[in-house]
Amino acid sequence: MLASKIIIIVCLLVMLGGVVTAEVPDDKAAHEGEKEAAAAAFSSRYYADLAQVHTKYKVYDEAEECLKKAIELEENNTVNSGHAFQLARLYQEWGRSDDAEAMYEFSLELTPSASSMVSRSRELARFYERQEQYDKADAVYTQALKKATGPAARTLRREFYRMCKKSGRLAEVIARKEKEVADKKDPSALADLGHLYRLNGDKEKELEIYKKVVAAYPRNQNALYQLAKAYSSAGETDKAVEAFETLMEVNAPARSYYISEIAKLYIRAGKTQQAEQYSNKLVSDEQRETSAGRARLARLYNEMQKHDKAIEHYLAAVELARGPRQKEQYEIQLARVYLSADKLDEAEEICKRLIDSTKNNAVRRQVQTVLARIKKMRSQ
Repeated sequence: MLASKIIIIVCLLVMLGGVVTAEVPDDKAAHEGEKEAAAAAFSSRYYADLAQVHTKYKVYDEAEECLKKAIELEENNTVNSGHAFQLARLYQEWGRSDDAEAMYEFSLELTPSASSMVSRSRELARFYERQEQYDKADAVYTQALKKATGPAARTLRREFYRMCKKSGRLAEVIARKEKEVADKKDPSALADLGHLYRLNGDKEKELEIYKKVVAAYPRNQNALYQLAKAYSSAGETDKAVEAFETLMEVNAPARSYYISEIAKLYIRAGKTQQAEQYSNKLVSDEQRETSAGRARLARLYNEMQKHDKAIEHYLAAVELARGPRQKEQYEIQLARVYLSADKLDEAEEICKRLIDSTKNNAVRRQVQTVLARIKKMRSQ
């Protein structure tokens, strides 16, 4: 009987062994290859992270070796573009400009996505700009603008125009853009021309351009916004307000932002009564019972130099805060308003309480900055 049981157990073990064996891949070489690839990918990230630590402590030679190892191990071009970009920045911080240039260019070559291409191009162009190699920066911007679209293209153009102003080429760019506008009548090109006039300090031409754009495209949000800014820059507050009010109709979801902008316009113009009226419009009765609504009012009253009202609303925001992190931020802002109102004891009391209670290092740094200001103000 015992012998038969042993035979049955042995048979079961053999069968189970067969099942287990069947689940093991036959291609051991492929299995090992995948394991090596996984290990290499991990090593790439490991070396890149370690390089950040070395860079932080300015151990540049160790950081360089780590990043070279990361690039050697990594087979994915997108990831490797990031490693190369990190190495370029390291070289730049290290003062090795030629190596930084080569690595920035290498990073750009490896970049497959449009968004990464834009950011890498901007960094390379800025690098050339810092070296005062404006022709090379121009070439990078020109090449990137051929591929960029939408908001990314607009951002790149603005960066390019800023660089042209710095290098003394703004008049040349304005002349080209004026010809382009005359040929195309494109709203985007017109808006760019308005921006160029602003950079050149030509407020009258800037205002005229945005008037034309809005006349041709009365519901174009960007044109209306730029027109409001142009009126504001020209000191025509009431007309700027009209443009923002039109924007509120065209883009209702952003109503609160535009009301806030109007209030700030009146504050800058010294019209505190109108500023306060728009501040009250900004926050509905329902929103007044929220911490965000009270904080928004507090910020506007602080800009109006009405510190007592700002303090009142920040105190309410602190009480209504939805969690400890939000409460800490409002308390820091309240402490800053107390500083503006020369109420140093109240500001210091908040700071000491936060230092004792918070575990957030970012909050501690902000509080230390406020405490340093208190010390400086008391010593004067």
